[in-house]
Amino acid sequence: MPKRDKNSTLVNHAGQHTLKSLNEFNMSHSGFNIYQHIFNATSDAIFIHDPESGKIVDINPSVTELYGYSKEEIVNQTVKSLSSGIKPYREKDAGVWLKKVLKEPQEFDWQGKKKDGTIFWVRVRLKYLKTDSQSIILALVRDIDAQKRAELSLAEQVEQYQNLFDASPSGIVLEDANGIILDVNKALLKIFGYTREELIGQYIGIFASSSTKSIIEKNIKKLLEGQELRQVLESKRKDGQIIYMELHESRVKLKDGSYGILSIAEDITEAKIAQDKLKESEAWFRTMFYENQAVMLVVDPVHNQKIIDANHSAVKFYGYPREKLLKMNMGQLNIMQKDKRKKLMKKAVQQPANYFQFKHILADGTLKDVEVFASPFISLNKQQLFIIVHDISLRRKAEEQVHRLATLVEQAVESVLITDISGNIQYVNPAFEKVTGYSKDEVIGENPKILKSGKHDTAFYQDLWDTILSGEKWQNMIINKRKSGELYHEKAVIFPIKDDQGTIINFAAILRDITQEQLLEAQVKQLQKMEAIGTLAGGIAHDFNNILTVINGHAEIAMMRADKESKVHHDLVSILSAGKRAAKLTAQLLAFSRKQVHERRIVNINEILLSMEKMIRRLISEDIRIDMKLENDLPKINADEAQIEQIIMNLIINARDAINEVQNKDRPRLITILTRFIQTTDSIPMANKDLMTQYIAIEVRDTGIGMNMEVRNRIFEPFFTTKAISKGTGLGLSTVYGIVKQNAGHITVESIANQGSVFTIYWPVTNQKEKAESESEIILNTLHGSESILLVEDDEAVAGFTSDALKELGYTVISAKNGNEAIKLLNKIEYQIDLVVTDIIMPEMNGNELASKIKDRIPSNRVLFVSGYPFSALVKEGAVEEGVQFLQKPYSIHDLVRKIRIILEEASE
Repeated sequence: MPKRDKNSTLVNHAGQHTLKSLNEFNMSHSGFNIYQHIFNATSDAIFIHDPESGKIVDINPSVTELYGYSKEEIVNQTVKSLSSGIKPYREKDAGVWLKKVLKEPQEFDWQGKKKDGTIFWVRVRLKYLKTDSQSIILALVRDIDAQKRAELSLAEQVEQYQNLFDASPSGIVLEDANGIILDVNKALLKIFGYTREELIGQYIGIFASSSTKSIIEKNIKKLLEGQELRQVLESKRKDGQIIYMELHESRVKLKDGSYGILSIAEDITEAKIAQDKLKESEAWFRTMFYENQAVMLVVDPVHNQKIIDANHSAVKFYGYPREKLLKMNMGQLNIMQKDKRKKLMKKAVQQPANYFQFKHILADGTLKDVEVFASPFISLNKQQLFIIVHDISLRRKAEEQVHRLATLVEQAVESVLITDISGNIQYVNPAFEKVTGYSKDEVIGENPKILKSGKHDTAFYQDLWDTILSGEKWQNMIINKRKSGELYHEKAVIFPIKDDQGTIINFAAILRDITQEQLLEAQVKQLQKMEAIGTLAGGIAHDFNNILTVINGHAEIAMMRADKESKVHHDLVSILSAGKRAAKLTAQLLAFSRKQVHERRIVNINEILLSMEKMIRRLISEDIRIDMKLENDLPKINADEAQIEQIIMNLIINARDAINEVQNKDRPRLITILTRFIQTTDSIPMANKDLMTQYIAIEVRDTGIGMNMEVRNRIFEPFFTTKAISKGTGLGLSTVYGIVKQNAGHITVESIANQGSVFTIYWPVTNQKEKAESESEIILNTLHGSESILLVEDDEAVAGFTSDALKELGYTVISAKNGNEAIKLLNKIEYQIDLVVTDIIMPEMNGNELASKIKDRIPSNRVLFVSGYPFSALVKEGAVEEGVQFLQKPYSIHDLVRKIRIILEEASE
């Protein structure tokens, strides 16, 4: 019998005898004729090469039959005309193999070229033979074109079979080596009554009855050893019903390289019951042929390829009754053309063993991919064929799935890279090309070192290699460099690929570009930090406003009492001036926290900038030029004019200081202020793209010293400054940031060290109409009064100042520390309270709740609310309603009493 090599291909005995004959150069003449006959008769093409020149010195007739050349056209030539000319199938590549064979025999697949130009696949075996007198290289060439092309088309069919997986009427289960269910199809769910979620991850024994549980473990072991099992097992549905399943199970390789088990299950409960009865009465009828789980047929190859006999598996597989199947011929099962089928049948009779792949059609019209093993035999002096048919539809489906997975890798957004064990790149997907800028041709054969950024030390890469060489998966963030030189961040998963024996044969990397994610994360962290500091700043400003109310208020009272010409009065003026400057500082803190008090109105930004021009020029030195480029007919915005002025002044001061730091005297000293209309948010970084708000852009450009990345990332942080301690508080730009964000705007900065900076404010355009000028305010003749006022203030110092000030002006003041105390006092007082002045934020009961509870005890609408928090923030948080009378802390005596007089006089009209 012929032997099989490691690829299960038959080694032609004639080829083996040829090798032997050429080793024995001193054989007898008659013996030589025998081996010469074998040399000429063998079906493999045989070439004999000169080791030194590489030229062909002899060939057998199979060469001319295979390649189409005559012997004269080939002898004394190289393999140039027989090579495809496509790398690695060129003449010079053949020369490499001829050199390698001098050390050891070689075997490889090759693309040859026939005389008519046809490119086809062959398997080549090379052997170097040497005696004392002669040396040759023997090449045995076998045509494997059909087999090779079938392998190449294998991947194209995987997707088709994935669809068939769920469409299959048979139940299908895929499990891993431990019997854990990985996947099931719809037919199996219907048979057993489970949902897919209930089965995935469960042990396969979930289907077993009490009598078959012990069989499961044995079957798994057999299958993993490579056995193919087809059997009927008693099984149990989810509802506990016992059913019988016919299982066709075999070992399959999973996508991670490990082995799993594929089980095809048919519910044969009814058939099983009938079969059991049949066993009782007709047990003697069973034979190895009829009960074999493989589909078996006996065919008459001479008389119309008629089916002589068929086993039960064949009947079941094809779906025909046995009686009908035995009246059919192979032409009714095989969809191949009649002439071709007849030719293959003839070939099957002439050879001892044959292997074919066909498509067979079942009784219901279903097409099945099958493997057919055919062996000729003689029975009763008649030529017959014994045929075994294997359904390979599922295997084809699995192969199609492999192709689909390969397609997914090609279309994945993550970069995929595969190297050999030395780290040389063998494969990259299109995403890798897009991310790195390198084409596939540029990196194949290269080492991933071409991506090194220089940002990681040796220990970093050593840890990577130590991990993957030990067989483990390595995960980390890595900084790489694109072809353009740009650095980028990737989340990397690098792992070894192992063969069936567990040997590492490749390394693979899945890389996700997270550069933008990291930038966004950093921006979010910055925003969170700014928000937290803003909250702190708002709280500090509130407490500071209470303190300033006391300081400034007492300073005002003292000024009222002191002689205007006295030194004490002068000192008090200085104290009050300092207090007002401190109040402006709290306003800055509130601006940063986005909680300052502001009075918005409809304004034209160009008019504001033009009105500020003289003030701006006073802020800078004469040698710095101001250039205003204001776009005409800009839409109007809703803004507090003072806030706009504050923004512009801070940006001008920042630009002035940056210009003054420039050492180069030749550089222009220029500040440019531009305005323009923005239709969409597309060009606005960090803007919400869902809000198609129109914007007015205000740019302040300077030719100053500029900023590096580190400074630019921190420029809006409160108290961060690059200036000397005596020259900057670090609140200017953070205040600008707070005002802009408070008004639903955006701010960006572009800067290059030593080249200048550009700050751009994006302020939303408003569709509101300008309000008509309000009526003249009430003209107050005096701030003095004699009314009764209930003062509710939890800050003792503020309460003391306010009470003293009001009493000084003639008012009767009753003070309470909180709402509960105020209600108790009202219940004791016999006379009418004309006005309530109450803080809004107090413990136990806020000012709004107090006003609601005492509204029947005081004249209508005679409540003045005060707070260190801005009114808009209080309304937003529900602490007070819109439309009430409100006074912001810190307030002066004049502001307080003026507000009181307005309320009292409006109420008396």
